[in-house]
Amino acid sequence: MMQPKRKALTQAQRMAVYEKCQGHCAYCGTEIAYKQMQVDHVTPMEHARFARQNGKNVHDLKNLLPACRPCNYIKSSMFLEKFREIIPGWVDVLHRDSVTYRNAVRFGMVTETPELPKFYFEKIGLDVPDYTAEMNRMYREAREMLHKKREEARHEE
Repeated sequence: MMQPKRKALTQAQRMAVYEKCQGHCAYCGTEIAYKQMQVDHVTPMEHARFARQNGKNVHDLKNLLPACRPCNYIKSSMFLEKFREIIPGWVDVLHRDSVTYRNAVRFGMVTETPELPKFYFEKIGLDVPDYTAEMNRMYREAREMLHKKREEARHEE
């Protein structure tokens, strides 16, 4: 499947995205300079075709959030909940790979929390669309339709 083209934002649109979180990354909350901001699609671009079929537009300003480079890179084409689910795994990697981290935990310098993280945009009460359930339903329907077409093609042979 061909990747949809990125839509260039106007300066006013970029500023509107930047101001959504008052100059902070929507995910980790780090303060970011306007020039350093990356624009993230809450519903990833690779799902544009499915979103369009359901009357949604991944390029809509409601679907765009300001992100720091590390968060945007790591989130990549994940839906919000998938991104949220992988973050606690970082602690396991630190425990496995870093003696310094393990020592910092032992000396009480680092406090681990077992809960899934709350994103910055959630902490400030920003409502964003997350089409995860909707997209899963659309994928299921598309998969069922493809299966049905294959079955029909077999019966025609």
